[in-house]
Amino acid sequence: MEDLVTGSETGLKFLNIYIYKERSWTENLVRRAEAAGFHGFVLGLAKRNPAASRAIVHSPATSYANIKQFTQAVDPSDPEFPMPDVSVTWSDVAWLKSITRLPVIIKGVLSARDAIQAASAGADAILVSNHGGRQFCPVPAPIDVLPEVVAAVGHQCEVYMDGGVRSGANLFTALALGAKAVFVGRPILWGMACEGVQGVEKVLEIYKKDLTHTMIMAGVADVNKIPSDVIIHKEKLSKL
Repeated sequence: MEDLVTGSETGLKFLNIYIYKERSWTENLVRRAEAAGFHGFVLGLAKRNPAASRAIVHSPATSYANIKQFTQAVDPSDPEFPMPDVSVTWSDVAWLKSITRLPVIIKGVLSARDAIQAASAGADAILVSNHGGRQFCPVPAPIDVLPEVVAAVGHQCEVYMDGGVRSGANLFTALALGAKAVFVGRPILWGMACEGVQGVEKVLEIYKKDLTHTMIMAGVADVNKIPSDVIIHKEKLSKL
């Protein structure tokens, strides 16, 4: 993780973190992230079921660099490893917050009920996400549940979203529905695979230009003041 911070002096840096059965592993990551200059932690809610993780195949060359000091004798191709603690409950959010001064963002919330529980457990922010649809196919799209999550806890903490954001228009929609920030994953990797750092910069520039175009066409001048009524759900159109 230290390598990611080196040479990246601007922008917010969040570390995606899990609570392991060996709590000392998690605490070690927390201490290193704080020392390295990260700005917060993203705690994933999804519980991996090794028996069902057909889409996740680990290469023998896979290396879990951030916890390698604890896992030298473990076969990285074993689908049960590294296995976050599946017995984690909302009380463990309080434990994580007790060992760090940095904000904790809860990722994987897909309902108002879970959003309320996350906020009550002390989440500093909530990331509406289905983890790219990799963990469980029948889950809803984050954009479909974003409004109910914002309505439930938007007055208590910030709400973010990721998943399926492939254009500036998608980004515009999420912001209009109440997201305070939108995360992008796969397109960044695609850009990096094509042209390295320049590829990533091009992808972000495409998003920026497309968002600007969408705002102009929608008659919106301020990205922080996109009204929700510019978005019409398809269900309403089907009733016309």
